[in-house]
Amino acid sequence: MYEVDTMGNPTDWSVAATEAADRIKAHRFDEHNGAACFWKRGVFVAFGNDGYAQDETSRGAVDLLRQRLDDLQITALGFGIDSSDGYTWAMLVQPEEFLSEDAFVEELAALVTEARRISKGIGFDAKDPHWEAYKQVQGLSEPMDVLAASDEE
Repeated sequence: MYEVDTMGNPTDWSVAATEAADRIKAHRFDEHNGAACFWKRGVFVAFGNDGYAQDETSRGAVDLLRQRLDDLQITALGFGIDSSDGYTWAMLVQPEEFLSEDAFVEELAALVTEARRISKGIGFDAKDPHWEAYKQVQGLSEPMDVLAASDEE
């Protein structure tokens, strides 16, 4: 169990995120990705059960999620992968404000899903505003590269 300070906050958020990844893998593995409330009010966990250590697309999705959270000025407190094989990842985040925990969980889950969609290149073309992010993650330069990349899968 991670250590806490006098305010009840983890002294190392990355250790707390690793423990969150272990719990998610054990109890919510059937969910491909999503979000939930963390134990401390105002802290949330974004997660993926998508082969982080094994899959470059998963790592790209996490990078995109980090960028999007930064754009929205949502603080990423810590990141961790499960301690067994790194298949599951968890990111602890804290928004400055939110209307309700349920609403923020839905918003965060949508951001995770969107990052995954972009990293896989699902459902958009070169006219999509996410094209530049997709190219960066996949190392592509032209729209035709998407067809070639999808043919190889």
